Amino acid sequence: MKKENRAPIHEQKILEDPQQYTWFAQISNIVRLKRKLPEDFSVWPLQEKNKSELSELYSTSYSRKIVKNLVEAQKEMDHVFQNEYGLLDFSASFNVMHKNMIVASIITVKQAPWDDTPSGPFIIELMVKPYHRRLGIAEYLLRHIAVNLADSGAKTIALRVMSDNIKALKLYRKCGFVSWDDALEVV
Repeated sequence: MKKENRAPIHEQKILEDPQQYTWFAQISNIVRLKRKLPEDFSVWPLQEKNKSELSELYSTSYSRKIVKNLVEAQKEMDHVFQNEYGLLDFSASFNVMHKNMIVASIITVKQAPWDDTPSGPFIIELMVKPYHRRLGIAEYLLRHIAVNLADSGAKTIALRVMSDNIKALKLYRKCGFVSWDDALEVV
């Protein structure tokens, strides 16, 4: 009898009923990462004038469960630049460019407006176009902003991630992030 290769029951539940969780990390752990950008890629500061390109990036980076179309993505970017998710921290928000196109972005606020998040810098978006994934760009962006945040005295950073986003969870664990809920239980 051939054994079926199935995920543990708790992992099956995660995939069936995904939820959004807050994760956080010590900035000192992220700064230790050694990732560099691939050749021909460059980093530029986040600017509101790039909002339409960021809307397209948002639309192509997330599943249709998160954002249905470009119009929804444009509304999200309007909310971001109107500081509805917290005051933007331009020292910790950057775009990655390749061939004069934005292919990735990390957008950070000084403090998330939600009660269920830790105090301090909070990443509200980390987006990479599907074709440019698995090149280390997201890891590089995390390190890049961590260096800037460390210079300003910040000690931790947080973000939210869907429980079924296995690739993102793997990246965040590698970078030293842990579940905020788990950390609260330890305290």
